[in-house]
Amino acid sequence: MLSRTRPGRLALAAGVLLLAACEPDAALSPDATAVDPAPSLAVRNASTATTSGHPTLPKATVSTAMPAVTGKTITVPSGGNLQKAIDDAAPGDVIVLKAGATYTGNFTLRKKSGTGWITIRTSASDAQLGAPGTRVSPSRASVMPKIVSPNASPAIKTASGAHHYRIVGVEITAASAVKNSYQLVMLGNGSVSSQSSASQVPSHIVIDRSYIHGRSTMNLKNCVELHSAHTAIVDSYLSECHSAIQESHAIIGWNGPGPFLIENNRIEGAGINVMFGGADPASDAMTPADITIRRNHVIKPLAWKDKWGVKNLLELKIGRRVLVEGNVFENSWSDQQVGFAFVLKTAVGSRASSWGRPEDVTVRHNLIRNAAGGASMSARDGSRGLASRRYRFEHNVWEGIGASNGTTMGRIFQVLPGVNDVQIEHNTAIHATSAARMLVTFGNGPVSGFVFRDNLATHGSYGVKGDGTGVGTDALNKRAPGYVFTHNVIIGGKASQYPATNLFPSATSSVGFVSLSGRDYRLASSSSYRGKASDGTDPGANVAALTAAIEVSELACEQCHL
Repeated sequence: MLSRTRPGRLALAAGVLLLAACEPDAALSPDATAVDPAPSLAVRNASTATTSGHPTLPKATVSTAMPAVTGKTITVPSGGNLQKAIDDAAPGDVIVLKAGATYTGNFTLRKKSGTGWITIRTSASDAQLGAPGTRVSPSRASVMPKIVSPNASPAIKTASGAHHYRIVGVEITAASAVKNSYQLVMLGNGSVSSQSSASQVPSHIVIDRSYIHGRSTMNLKNCVELHSAHTAIVDSYLSECHSAIQESHAIIGWNGPGPFLIENNRIEGAGINVMFGGADPASDAMTPADITIRRNHVIKPLAWKDKWGVKNLLELKIGRRVLVEGNVFENSWSDQQVGFAFVLKTAVGSRASSWGRPEDVTVRHNLIRNAAGGASMSARDGSRGLASRRYRFEHNVWEGIGASNGTTMGRIFQVLPGVNDVQIEHNTAIHATSAARMLVTFGNGPVSGFVFRDNLATHGSYGVKGDGTGVGTDALNKRAPGYVFTHNVIIGGKASQYPATNLFPSATSSVGFVSLSGRDYRLASSSSYRGKASDGTDPGANVAALTAAIEVSELACEQCHL
């Protein structure tokens, strides 16, 4: 079990990001042996452009405090009628399901009068299940009742306008005879003909300490669909969300306004682990917004390679005011797409063409490791929708970005034409090999409001490059007019190719990491790069703050490099 309330193995006493199970890739360090001179940050031809400001953070969140039980307790024995219990329950009631019992069917959460909560929970105690704030795992399945769909339809869905339900300590899956399933949990309805107004949107729903999963041989399109408002998934374990016949997702939503809280879960998804978009909302007012994704382990098990269709770890095609904070994103390889960890782009149909886009996205204090690419940002996928805008990446560690399935990728930041206001500050980014391709690539057109400041990264083969440009300053001038590119430490780059307000150690061994082999990316007190960021701190991620934000112990690498 993993707790949100106490630091795990990653949060060491000194705030060290230490992945002791991993051995370094020998190709990480260039062959150069020259000792770097003491770094200098004399200003020469530096851009002084400013941007329109940081992205707006979520304006609302979801309370996950346990609701008071003010009504009756309805106990459903093994073999009992769960749907009748739901139909009979009133706000304030609690429905208790027998731990270990199986309830087979397609169950609907009904709309009730009043604002009290209806809780559906295991008969096991919190001591057996784990207290609130503690992530469950399959090892706790024996103390969970099982809600099992006998067919391709959801095990749990909501009626129009249903509200104030909390599901605690329940295993949700499909029967062994089910080979193909669309979703296990459907909160709201993605069909705009069925859900087009606020009165139809389910709201105030919390999935708490539950185990939601497919099976190892099952094609499962979606584990959970979120077309709702005021909804949280916390302390849960979503696994075996995969398909060989269609794009699969662990969590997806597009037709509900939020806010959404996805916190302290393990999230396994083959196609895309977490996605907002993929179809149009009914209206601007139904667009997902105020999304917080925090302290999750978002992962594709390496056993899925060459078995299930894989794209990326997090994708936003629509969505407003998104905070991605304190997560571990692990394993994405080239398959149906390049294998970026993050894909951020506008992709909408005719309904959302005048207002749809992802905007105001903040990605901070995350560990991203073992992906073919880092983050891909583009204005649009096609001609519809508005250009995506306002992305900020700060204090993240990107580790092992590059080689995948024998093809060297390694574009850590891909910023394609038309994207507005991209801020990349205080990141530590390490390619998987020295042959990995790029630190930043721009494509063949301009971007506006580009800031790259106070980062510590390996250069790769081409460093900062655009289609048809030279490396470094030439690419910045042609593809990011008005850029800010300053106070970065770029390992293996050439100072002559970049603005002079940056530093260029020849090899990782010249940087002065506390322990590169131990994945401790702090700068040692003896490092000549200490305090060289524009704000007087160390360049790269604040590892102590990142460590404190993550607070999980499930961090031994499944494989350090793909």
